[in-house]
Amino acid sequence: MAPIHFTFSGTCFDENGLLYAIGTKTYTEKYRNPHERGEVVATYSSNFGYGGVEQFVHHAHATPVYSGTKQEERAWMALDLGEQHCFCPNYYCLRSDRHSGANKLRNWELQGSVDGTKWCAIKKHVADASLGEKPMSTAAWNIDVIGIFFRHFRIQSTGVQSSNVKSLMCAGIELYGELRQKNVVAEPSGYIPWTRLVSPCFETDVTETRFSFAGTAFDKSGLLYGIGTENCTDTYKNPHESGEVVASFSSNFGYGGVERFVQHAHAVPVFSGTKQDDRAWMALDLGKHRRFSPNYYSLRSDKHSGANKLRNWELQGSSDGIKWFTIKTHVEDAALGESSMSTASWNVDGAGFFFRHFRIQSTGVQSSNIKSLMCSGIELYGELREKSVFAESSAIEAWSRSISRP
Repeated sequence: MAPIHFTFSGTCFDENGLLYAIGTKTYTEKYRNPHERGEVVATYSSNFGYGGVEQFVHHAHATPVYSGTKQEERAWMALDLGEQHCFCPNYYCLRSDRHSGANKLRNWELQGSVDGTKWCAIKKHVADASLGEKPMSTAAWNIDVIGIFFRHFRIQSTGVQSSNVKSLMCAGIELYGELRQKNVVAEPSGYIPWTRLVSPCFETDVTETRFSFAGTAFDKSGLLYGIGTENCTDTYKNPHESGEVVASFSSNFGYGGVERFVQHAHAVPVFSGTKQDDRAWMALDLGKHRRFSPNYYSLRSDKHSGANKLRNWELQGSSDGIKWFTIKTHVEDAALGESSMSTASWNVDGAGFFFRHFRIQSTGVQSSNIKSLMCSGIELYGELREKSVFAESSAIEAWSRSISRP
């Protein structure tokens, strides 16, 4: 079925949102709560004790209501659109509950999931006071569209809320963006299976290879080492220099080339990094015939000793090199030690998404209070899906779309 777009008008909880449309059978019937209709399923991590979970997806309340969770770490409130729907949001609204001057959301994330098990952050809120102190206050936020479609959505606490409470108190959510619906009556020829629309790729003629982290940073089990040795069948060659991947920086510090970012091991310590840029980045492109879902990654600092070490950055992924998805966030992370050419590794929850492009991007100052990113190596571990470079026609574009951008 053709996609349906829900456009935010600028007014919170207008009648242009997804959940209002579901509650009115796409404007053909009088509104009824979509949870009570059985069209969506709302759930909480626990219930505060006043009112039911249906209040989380209710469009408008006749009188102020209480709605929320108990006092617990990582409390959440979720909704499931059902197996026939997936949605890519670009705006969303929330409504606080009946509490006045207290219990307002301040630290939370909007998250999405394909299966209700693996969750990824769509929008992060830190000390966000957009929801005012009045009862039933509302606010809206734009979302940086990454082109990924989800069946499940939830808000989850990432810290204390106003009045220093851990509870999530929320009496409404609305989503705007693009809906894809599965035709349950007759699927036309060429219909893309639902799981492929959302993110993972299951095309024919795809070779799957797993690269398992052995516990040592920059071992010979990683993706880039595998590419550099043609799957361990040849002498290692830097994959950027061989043309198998393309490395790039937001700017160059001036010592050495971008190829150092994807070098497996250096014979001697080297300098490698960007200038003092806000949001500096170092990236790699695996090429149009490769997509990768990471579960571990390693980084190596450069020749600097006792300074210029990564502390605040993100590992990001992209299907097109334009819209980026945060895979792992590091805040004051001192895993990379002060010694020259230090290494560290981190596990990541890739949520099953496959990307062509990866980058590390600065989100604040690094050690020694610099903005530059100084890094002389990256390695990725996880699952590679690779199409034959000899049969790339239009099918490769369909494969790319199936990964995250239907």
